[in-house]
Amino acid sequence: MDGISPTTSQRVAQLSLIHPILYWAYQGELPDWAERFIFDNQTSAAWRLDSGEVELEFGADREHYVAPCWIFPRRQMGRQQFSPNARLLSIRFNLYWPGERVVYPQEVSHQFPIDRFPKFNKRSEALVEFAKTIPGDQLVISMRESDLASVVNLQIHIWQWVAEYLALLNELRVELYPGSALDSRVTRALEYIQKVSLSERVTEKDIAANCGLSLSQMNRLFQQQVGHSPIRVLESRRMQAAHTALLYSTQSIKALAYELGFSSPQHFSLWFRKKQKVSPREYRMSH
Repeated sequence: MDGISPTTSQRVAQLSLIHPILYWAYQGELPDWAERFIFDNQTSAAWRLDSGEVELEFGADREHYVAPCWIFPRRQMGRQQFSPNARLLSIRFNLYWPGERVVYPQEVSHQFPIDRFPKFNKRSEALVEFAKTIPGDQLVISMRESDLASVVNLQIHIWQWVAEYLALLNELRVELYPGSALDSRVTRALEYIQKVSLSERVTEKDIAANCGLSLSQMNRLFQQQVGHSPIRVLESRRMQAAHTALLYSTQSIKALAYELGFSSPQHFSLWFRKKQKVSPREYRMSH
């Protein structure tokens, strides 16, 4: 696979660092609000268009697809317009290397026949069916609280799907962003950042204590190997969750603020405006 170390042992070691996030997995007719909708550049998508048509708009660029086919839309701000009779299987997700670097930037869209990769079809359908069994209102499916057996089984389904997805990209000769070797303590810190609940108020001291480093040691290692601080990684994860919830859910801004670990909706709004130059409400309304 392009960009991945050639030996099997090195490849497995690198791929084990990938952090997958499943936002949703759905199959069926589209709700009215989704037929014409703006989507963001913060997540990746895999659509199996089973019936109907869809047009994607990326600025002046237009892409038109007719069922049946798989579509991997480019990872860019754009607008989707599905025909009224459209049915699809939709999986929205992210795959990250440590430090929030995406495994596949998806700079162009890909289309291929549904029957070209039968294993990918089966894994996608299995993931959708199992995701239905995970209760909860939290937007990110892979972060929902459930019993241990359900959590483990969900991770198994996600990783089985990821394996087929990566095999498919390899078959399509898509170049992935390579991972890099990291200090084991940095890896431990990144795993903690990715898994900790966003509703918790995590400090740099908490992260340092978890990986057995002093604050100065941790920040120095992060600057050398990741390129920025651990808090920036955590803030990036929090902002991505905010973007996704504002664009793809009807969750109230008040509920979202507390879910993301803010002491009040006002605090969340100030933080969001400082980074995005607009309020959460304005961001949601403009998209």
